Amino acid sequence: MKRKVVIEIRGGTLAGLYTNDADIDMHVVDWDNIDAGDTSSAHLTADLLNDMPAETAQRINFR
Repeated sequence: MKRKVVIEIRGGTLAGLYTNDADIDMHVVDWDNIDAGDTSSAHLTADLLNDMPAETAQRINFR
């Protein structure tokens, strides 16, 4: 099975991260924040594809 990742962004902000492989390790590097002096990074845990909002799933023809 091909691994899938859906990244949902609203207003320039990461709103959701969904995958069909719970073993994927994901990180976000936000250069705008880094350039503004933020030294933190984000390690993300994704939700399963079946848990994404219906409107997002519909947009990518998932369901």
